[in-house]
Amino acid sequence: MFSPNANKPLNDKLELYFNDHEFSYLMVQENYLKTNPSRSTHLSGRERNLKNLALFGAAADSISDGDLVDAMIHGQQQHWSLMPVHGVFSTVAPSSYVYGGYGGQMFGFTSWLGNNSKQGKLSRLVKEIQSHMRLCASGDRHEIRETYLPVLWDLLPKRLEVDGKEAISDMIELMDSYYLTRDDFDAIIELGVGPMSEENLKIPGSVKAAFTKGYNSTAHPLPFIKASMSAAAAGRPVKKDVPDLEEAIEESEDEAVLAVSEEGDEAKKEEEEEMDLSKDKYVKAKKPGAKGKAAPKKAVAGASKAAAKPKVPAKGKGRGRKGKGKGRSGEEEEEEEEEEIEEDSEEEVKPARRGAGAGRGRGRGRK
Repeated sequence: MFSPNANKPLNDKLELYFNDHEFSYLMVQENYLKTNPSRSTHLSGRERNLKNLALFGAAADSISDGDLVDAMIHGQQQHWSLMPVHGVFSTVAPSSYVYGGYGGQMFGFTSWLGNNSKQGKLSRLVKEIQSHMRLCASGDRHEIRETYLPVLWDLLPKRLEVDGKEAISDMIELMDSYYLTRDDFDAIIELGVGPMSEENLKIPGSVKAAFTKGYNSTAHPLPFIKASMSAAAAGRPVKKDVPDLEEAIEESEDEAVLAVSEEGDEAKKEEEEEMDLSKDKYVKAKKPGAKGKAAPKKAVAGASKAAAKPKVPAKGKGRGRKGKGKGRSGEEEEEEEEEEIEEDSEEEVKPARRGAGAGRGRGRGRK
């Protein structure tokens, strides 16, 4: 495919790059040193080794040029039209130099992804140590990493390994003078490389536990206090700070699911409180013991009939009273007065309204 005698055009070779342009060049960079280049098979001994070294160097130079093009593609300029050029420098050209067999070696997956994540983590640790030491040290994070950390490694973790529990008090005093925390101590161990790597450091578990206990039992100065820390000390609710893009740490899936479930439970609880009518001052709850007494059916029926059929006095009766008004005896006048009292009492009970004709007839009879 990549040999000089291959009949494949450049577009077919680039097609392999565009199948997955995010991982193809990383796979080439991970495995190009494992091949037995076919360009050096006609040689032997030292000449073959020298030829292989030249081929590997040419492939490495081409991969470096591809990284420069990739920075122009994924950087601020966003030159996506350079992707074919990146494919040639990062994939096609290195493969044309080192194509050949693997000699029984395993084809490895790219380790750049894990190393890039580790680089971001270590960079955050150095930045945090520099932010704590900035009151005593004027260097930036690169100077802290190159100058201060090797000296602090000898005075802190290496001394704890050599002197044991006797060095704990002096170590805590030194850490307080530079405003370093217990997490910074672990970061210094993790940032060690070469002879200062964590693998070469052997601190007994009992000594490390005594150091942690001694550090936690004493008070330590702080270079700065966050607003969330002062609010927590005062007992006020603390608002969660949103980290910057450089300091952002992705949450695990379990933490994300737990946060979503907690938010759902809080929203459901608020909705139930809003629907609770017992807290509404405009809604009057009915007492369970009080029951309204129903009116008797007969009285209700009588009242409805009286309202439907109002009693109107007959016109003849009024006329008769008018005609007999002059020659009436005392007994007749008393009977008429009793009848009028009964009629008045019935009118008070019945809410029916009398007609205008009835009022005029009564007035005539009284005259």
